[in-house]
Amino acid sequence: MPTAPDLPERIEDCELDGTAMAGSRLRSVTMIDVVARRVDASNADWRGARLRRVVFEACRMTGLNLAEADGDDVTFRDCKLDFATFQLGRLRRAAFEGCVLDEATFSGATLIDARFAGSQLQRVELDGVHLTRVDRRGAQLEDPRCRVT
Repeated sequence: MPTAPDLPERIEDCELDGTAMAGSRLRSVTMIDVVARRVDASNADWRGARLRRVVFEACRMTGLNLAEADGDDVTFRDCKLDFATFQLGRLRRAAFEGCVLDEATFSGATLIDARFAGSQLQRVELDGVHLTRVDRRGAQLEDPRCRVT
């Protein structure tokens, strides 16, 4: 099973399965055409990540730092993203399908053409978030902390 120190700062055209990335510090990592399954990225610091056509499936991402990340066509499916931060990030065509996002932070982030189908969002921080064509049908949004623009 590969570990985070073995991964380059640019990950492209590959599949990661069961990779241990918990606590990794991959600031400004670039991921293009990547499928990540059952990856443990809990408490990882990926601030400033660049994500293009990336699918995360059944990943443990509790406390993941994706602040200031820039993403296009990113899918999180059946992932545990509680306490994750997307603060000041920009996500276009992002899908959160069946995810747990309890107490996640989206403050100051921009979400364009995003959807949260079947996801649980309790006490999420949405202060100053910019939303354009966001679909939350089927999502459980409870007690959000926000000022939406």
